[in-house]
Amino acid sequence: MMSDFANSGDVKYHLGTTFTKHYPDGRTLTSTVLANPSHLETIDPVVLGRARAEQHLIGDGKGEKVVPILIHGDAAFAGQGVVYESMQMAHLINYKVGGTIHVIVNNQIGFTTTPNKSRSGTYCTDLARSIDAPIFHVNADSMDDVAKVFRIAAEYRQKYHNDVVIDLIGYRKHGHNELDQPSFTQPLMYKRVAQMKPVADKYEAQLVSEGVLSEQDAKAMKDKIKVELERAYEASKNHKFKIEEWKSEEWEGIKDVSKFGKDTGLPIASIKALGEKIAVLPDDWTFHPTVKRIFETRRKSFVEGKGIDWGTAEALAFASLIQEGFHVRISG
Repeated sequence: MMSDFANSGDVKYHLGTTFTKHYPDGRTLTSTVLANPSHLETIDPVVLGRARAEQHLIGDGKGEKVVPILIHGDAAFAGQGVVYESMQMAHLINYKVGGTIHVIVNNQIGFTTTPNKSRSGTYCTDLARSIDAPIFHVNADSMDDVAKVFRIAAEYRQKYHNDVVIDLIGYRKHGHNELDQPSFTQPLMYKRVAQMKPVADKYEAQLVSEGVLSEQDAKAMKDKIKVELERAYEASKNHKFKIEEWKSEEWEGIKDVSKFGKDTGLPIASIKALGEKIAVLPDDWTFHPTVKRIFETRRKSFVEGKGIDWGTAEALAFASLIQEGFHVRISG
């Protein structure tokens, strides 16, 4: 539980969250971060599946209203199979989501490894070339260029409904909190990193020099943000979470169907009626003899009430859900 944590850290974001922003013109934008049990890329297909389901449920056939965004690490994008496994399904009719925006937070050393020791390609983004996704390499220290690239990527995705990749090339100032010290493995690089001016300070100086902000305006903005962050941090110490806000019911809890107020079984008459429909092939098509034999065996099992195999039982389950108005999408 949240109360088990003695101090703040980088773990609690795994729980996910949802926030809806309301604009003055009446528009709303809901952002959802899915609960991710891992630092790794296992969440990728879950995000895409969630996006696909929401698109289906709201009738967003082109994927213009629901947009999946995946944030990767550079080493993870190049090295973890689930990234490509998810990406290579981008154009499949039953899996496409109208394009995914991939943002690679590229700190150039992965966890502790330099690019030439962690991948064969020149860029961590090379695998995206397999689906002809445009790739933007941008200097993370140049805020104006970053904003421009993100805008172009979003416009491209909405217009062409294709994946797009942003390679946000920066650096990691400090090691990971698991006692990793990057100066041990990349001493030359981290001599340079130690001399780097933080991007916020760099952009502030740029805006002041261009006359966009005064130094007083910049200070006021930073003070306002710091006050809000401190307020939220203090409030988090006393906030009480309900366990169901982050913890799913255990499997044992759903074995007793009566807890949900409904018997999931079906009357024999309904099963036979559904069985007749799923065991009959169309007359105007020609089928392989083995397929015909499978369906004849299936129909016989319904007539005699015995010999129903796993495949037939699954087909019955899907049929009963469809009959009750539920959408069924099979993914293996």
